[in-house]
Amino acid sequence: MKQALKKALSLVLALTLCMGLALPAFAAKPDFEIAGTTLKKYNGPGGNVVIPSGVTTIADGAFRRKNAVSSVTIPNSVTRIEKSAFYQCEGLLRATLGDGVTSIGNSAFYDCTSLATVAFSSGLTSIGDSAFSGCSSLTSVTLPNTVTSIGSHAFANCSSMKSLTLSNNLVSMGQWAFTNCSSLTSIFVPGSVKTIPKHAFSGCTSAKNITIYEGITTIEANAFRSCPSLTRLTLPSSLQEIGTTAFYDGKGLRDIYYGGSEEQWKAVRGVKSDLFFKSPLEDAAVHYNSPMPTVPASFNDVRISEWYAGPVAWASGLGIANGTGNGKFDPTQPCTQAQILTFLYRGARADEGPYVAADGSDMAAAEQWAREKGMIDSSYVGSTLCTRATAVYFIWQAFGSPNASGSSFKDIPAGADYAASVSWAVQKGVTDGTGNGNFSPNNVCNRGQIVTFLYRAYN
Repeated sequence: MKQALKKALSLVLALTLCMGLALPAFAAKPDFEIAGTTLKKYNGPGGNVVIPSGVTTIADGAFRRKNAVSSVTIPNSVTRIEKSAFYQCEGLLRATLGDGVTSIGNSAFYDCTSLATVAFSSGLTSIGDSAFSGCSSLTSVTLPNTVTSIGSHAFANCSSMKSLTLSNNLVSMGQWAFTNCSSLTSIFVPGSVKTIPKHAFSGCTSAKNITIYEGITTIEANAFRSCPSLTRLTLPSSLQEIGTTAFYDGKGLRDIYYGGSEEQWKAVRGVKSDLFFKSPLEDAAVHYNSPMPTVPASFNDVRISEWYAGPVAWASGLGIANGTGNGKFDPTQPCTQAQILTFLYRGARADEGPYVAADGSDMAAAEQWAREKGMIDSSYVGSTLCTRATAVYFIWQAFGSPNASGSSFKDIPAGADYAASVSWAVQKGVTDGTGNGNFSPNNVCNRGQIVTFLYRAYN
């Protein structure tokens, strides 16, 4: 009887399969759960994720703690990234935002501790509270001039950030926006902000140079607290009030370059010590009527997503490099030896005194400066294109030819006169090899590469 029952069941199963009747099964979840044009949730395996075109909104928590995601590319159709969208995606290394993105919500990329690179959209207008807080691997932030609002704690505790370029049209900055960005060495705040809020840059312990542009009227309490490396401060004549302890622990401050007169300086509230607090501003030398820097130029051939965008803005803001005309910087144009020496001359000038605008006459002065420092001799021809070997050699000499061990690149002879400069440049993070154990010393550098080398050397 049992044997007959078994045969009957087998026959039924065979007939079912032959007739194409499917056995019950659970349907797999799609990688992207999309409702209308809103991406509600990501269920995929991770890796390099490309969000489908047509999505306009990435919803609250859509990628929350999806640690297997290593990169995300957001299409131009997306306009909003809502709060906590990529919250604690600890494996995320890179985010590329399409040009349609206008707003990034609160905590959108909070605690993405591996996130090293963000290519911001050219139409971005607002960044929410704590949007990138705790992104401790983020090394560079270059914001487009469309950004008008940055929330509180937006980039707090981004401890690896070495380069920061703010929008020239920034109006609102929240408290603690860049607190504990401890690798920043230079801070430039555009005058459009008007008020620098409490603790905006507190704990930026490596900041040596702070430049406040014309237009800012108020620096609130503790705005630059605990910036002990600060030696140089540029303040505009528009400044009316400095809050209590705004520069607390700025004991190394040596020079203040002030755009107004001595009488105007004395009228600024908060520059003097009070009963409870001794201001470090009183111990610094104040240079009255100092020329004020202009905001970094916006070049129409330098996209904010390019790796050299931050260094170009830095060089422009300090008067180290200017454009080539018609709103262009020509970052891919080969750089001559005369140009790099001029950039180095202006860099040394910016390090030693008040801001001086870049001028065409600087090239002759730069040549004389280089000869006096022994960087060039009678064989120098300024129109010669600058190679990688020459670039690091000039930069190394400009920094005093510090000691460095021999080069380990197979295309750098141990006895080469530039070998020590290559080793120094690699150790300092100015540049690296080109792959396969090579440095490629004879490769010609372009203007984008040169200002990037200089930025890294000075920072």
